Amino acid sequence: MIKSNLCTRFSIELVLRVEVSGSDRPHLSIVDLPGLIHSETKQQSTSDVELVQDVIQAYIMEPRSILLAIVSAENDYANQIVLKLARAANKRCNRTLGAITKPDILVAGSKSEAIYVSLARN
Repeated sequence: MIKSNLCTRFSIELVLRVEVSGSDRPHLSIVDLPGLIHSETKQQSTSDVELVQDVIQAYIMEPRSILLAIVSAENDYANQIVLKLARAANKRCNRTLGAITKPDILVAGSKSEAIYVSLARN
């Protein structure tokens, strides 16, 4: 059986959760968490920033969670807090997978490309 729903337990975000279960398969839930907010804006308050952090922490600290840390090649990866959060939640890195988006913007042979290739190879 496959079912999905939008969990609205938290006030500012919709968390998409897809569950797969059945007598012949292991239980699996896929949760798409809200994106990290680094600072408040006209549309997002300081409490929104904190709420998103709390929601993400609640899921990634769960020892049975598999983390998919997504970074964008558009920005210096050192400025992308998801890596710090993933390392803090999973010190042995045995349940974290990484994905790099927008790698086509990197200049071939550049220092940035080398850094992202190194990150991908981990």
